[in-house]
Amino acid sequence: MVPIQSYFLFSFLRYPVSTSKLKRPTAVSTGNLSTSPSSSRQALSTSSNNYWWRSSFPTEGIESLTRRHAYNVLLLAYLDAFLPHGPEKLSFKSGRKQSMELFLNLLVEVWLHQNQVTYGSTDAIQHHPLTLVKAVDQLTPHTDDLLCSLLLTVVHVLADPHIPLLVHPSTHVVLKTLQKPLYDFFQIGFARSTPASNPTSFCMLVDVLLAYLQPWQCVHWASKATPSPTSTYSSAYAIYVLANYHFYTTLFGVFIVNARELEWDIATGQMLERALSIYTPELLALLSQAHAFLASQSTSPPAASSTSPPSTLSAAESNVLIRHLSEFGLTAYPVSLSQDFRRNAEHVLDKLQYARDSHPKQSTGLFLSSVFSNSSSVSPSATSASDTSFDATLDRASTRLRIVFDIPTTYVVPASSFQTPLVSSFSLAALDAARDEQNQLTPEGRAQIRHGKRLSSVDTAVQYRGDPMFKPISSYEIPSLVRFWCKVSVAVNTMLELHQPNTDSSEGFCVNLRFLAAKSNVLWLTIAIALTYALLW
Repeated sequence: MVPIQSYFLFSFLRYPVSTSKLKRPTAVSTGNLSTSPSSSRQALSTSSNNYWWRSSFPTEGIESLTRRHAYNVLLLAYLDAFLPHGPEKLSFKSGRKQSMELFLNLLVEVWLHQNQVTYGSTDAIQHHPLTLVKAVDQLTPHTDDLLCSLLLTVVHVLADPHIPLLVHPSTHVVLKTLQKPLYDFFQIGFARSTPASNPTSFCMLVDVLLAYLQPWQCVHWASKATPSPTSTYSSAYAIYVLANYHFYTTLFGVFIVNARELEWDIATGQMLERALSIYTPELLALLSQAHAFLASQSTSPPAASSTSPPSTLSAAESNVLIRHLSEFGLTAYPVSLSQDFRRNAEHVLDKLQYARDSHPKQSTGLFLSSVFSNSSSVSPSATSASDTSFDATLDRASTRLRIVFDIPTTYVVPASSFQTPLVSSFSLAALDAARDEQNQLTPEGRAQIRHGKRLSSVDTAVQYRGDPMFKPISSYEIPSLVRFWCKVSVAVNTMLELHQPNTDSSEGFCVNLRFLAAKSNVLWLTIAIALTYALLW
């Protein structure tokens, strides 16, 4: 047995300051996939040293965490010694129980109790699960090395099937020691490590949360199999899900709220896809039953709970859920992903669609022929493999986002939800007729937006900023004429060597004939031509 004093000193000596606190997570770009393996390894070595396992952990598991980190190898040895797998090794009659509890409390104190947190009023015995969290004293930010060690510990603990399945009394000791401190740690972590301030720490924190949410996958991550097989939720883990109800609802919703600030690329898109793939139809049904049960127990259930399906939780499952709320000091408020966080999910969906549309596409061919061709034959085939992977990743994430948060198929992403970014050169992709197919609204959709029933953003005032030539097609315009006059205007600007339209209107004059696509202007122009023809002939 390894002395506990040795690990106590080890925990403090291995606590370096983060070396990538304000760096954005870097990975090998897909455009370099055709280069030699040596160049790929060099690109990996120049990335963040504390985040080398970002791309390999979902497939290699613990192997990726210990491959280049001697401290993690030693930590894994301590975990095997103090927290061995199997109920017979953690029995109450075993002499290791005292060492196990001391070891767990040491990890919790050193890693998770760095900041004392409070929810709302400090005098309240119970607090609302959606209350904002704040640190009592000065915040001590967690380091990247701490998150890596915490991820390794979570995977090792949940890899023992007796712990998440709660089939042995000793497993309650392990989970009860970790649950509440880990919940507070995630809350203050997401509140202070946002994608805008510290994207590296945010992505690492998400990886730790995703590992805790899928103990069925931790079994494969802890094995030596490479690549690790993929497993999904089963009914055997229902008790574990209910015992961590607010991890699957509140914390995951907080992650979606912060995901609105992410810079979307293939890596972040895959992270969102992995997170949403946890919520299978069976898991969503269980969370819906728990939501209905809490709505029936609440003294003032929300109005939306009347439409929830009746609860079918057994007596044992309902007792686990109530005990979870009492241990966490939470009120019996039914948190639902599809009700409390749908608006934020719609905002993320808007950002995904915008990132997909604004992603540069390769196109070749003559300028004028490309401008006046309604369906260019080169634009689909000229798309590189990286573009296809990027678009496919965001499409899969968008589909899962609609399913998990119950976003109706009638919801579309209005193009006017975003501020047009500055562009240095004009792209023919903006004139592609197929570009507006997903953005055009039906008359019913436009009526819903005018009455405030379909909002795509939490912003109070959303307006288009940019060149008038490329503003979204309005209801008073004819779409076919808008595209035609935009093409004519671009061609005229090219032949006259005028600047192309962009968001900076101070560059000089440019031709814009879009006003001729308005229905009223078309009507007046038709009347003028008819009168001229009648008077002259």
